[in-house]
Amino acid sequence: MWSEIREPVGGAAPVKQASSGRKLLERVTPQSVSGEATLTITPEQVTWLLIAPLSMIGSVAEGP
Repeated sequence: MWSEIREPVGGAAPVKQASSGRKLLERVTPQSVSGEATLTITPEQVTWLLIAPLSMIGSVAEGP
């Protein structure tokens, strides 16, 4: 999960419904790891949750 507080609250610009960054977070990344993602945007924060099988993450999740 990734979460970021929007400062100032509400952000300087409105959130675009269709942008390349949003497409990457909501579709491309989850598909590439056989997972599912949820992007939640509120005036206070942005949260992205990715659920994927550990076998698709590989050594990144295993650590040193």
